[in-house]
Amino acid sequence: MNSSALFTREYFVNLLSSVLTSTRFTPHEFVEAVLPSVQAESTEAAHNPASTALNVAHALAFRSGLGASLFASPAGPHFTVEDVKSFASSAFTKSSVSVFGTGISADFLQKLVSKSLGSLPSGASGSTAPSKYHGGESRVLFEGHGPQTIFIGFGSAGPVTPELSVLAAHLSSSKSVPWSEEPVSPFPNLPKDSTVQTVLLPYSDASLLGFLVQSPTTASVVQAGKAVAAGIKAAGAGIKSDALKKAIAKAKFSAATTLDTRAGLTETVSLQLLMGNKATLESVFSNIEKTSSQSTATVSRDFKLFEGNELSSLTRRCLSLLNQNLSTSPLEMCILYHMPMNLAYDHSLSGGVT
Repeated sequence: MNSSALFTREYFVNLLSSVLTSTRFTPHEFVEAVLPSVQAESTEAAHNPASTALNVAHALAFRSGLGASLFASPAGPHFTVEDVKSFASSAFTKSSVSVFGTGISADFLQKLVSKSLGSLPSGASGSTAPSKYHGGESRVLFEGHGPQTIFIGFGSAGPVTPELSVLAAHLSSSKSVPWSEEPVSPFPNLPKDSTVQTVLLPYSDASLLGFLVQSPTTASVVQAGKAVAAGIKAAGAGIKSDALKKAIAKAKFSAATTLDTRAGLTETVSLQLLMGNKATLESVFSNIEKTSSQSTATVSRDFKLFEGNELSSLTRRCLSLLNQNLSTSPLEMCILYHMPMNLAYDHSLSGGVT
């Protein structure tokens, strides 16, 4: 390694470390830069139906912890620069900061970090309660514009399982690679003007699999929601052999490509640090390959969108709201443990929460 490369690495390690050790938290920057940026982020998210759906889904599923919003609420609580200073002093300690790098030897990185972060206080590592699901229903009025939206989701205690990864791959209509053929839709009755985005969110002690369904009209989004429910039900009857092979290959490709980006690599390493588990890509592949049609069917049936051959009462209730004149009715958002999370939005509404 030449001297200029060594200098560059040392410079940036010192620069990033100074954020933790030397930030001044000046009042004028807090008022003039930080607060406006936070407020702008919150306003944008509040007027985005997809962001709102995911935000409310987490809040109803977990309430606290993972249920806390990523965005500040205009209703408070309100913080001062002294609050931020206090939080930083307790969060930025040797026991709560982990550093990893790419393109650099572990010994050299450790030497740089020991030098640049040596002034951090020791502190005690923070502890958090395990994530828990809470049943319940909520009705929320949404202010904003955009496509009509339904969110159907499923929560599971513990990290993402191979079965959940394969099921998500099977029920995703996105291409594995840009140059591949258009995949066969898992939702054949989906209206042409509707879209479905499969969302698989991994956490250290919980995971969420969901389907964000969007259409320009109320009628089409109801039809699309029923099509997604039918697709999940079909997977519950078992995935055919050829389709299962494709889903396994797609899940493996997704796991591999996650490590191709810095954000994906950061997420993967962070989860392993939190779980105390150093899984290799080979072991992930091996577990995915062992997934059977029966195991994915069990996960799919846990959505409980149907009672026998009919839509469940909970699913019917959420979808039926979209058939009403919602200009005077609140929208129902339902999340139950091992039950569907059905979030329906009509964007002509205005008002508060009931």
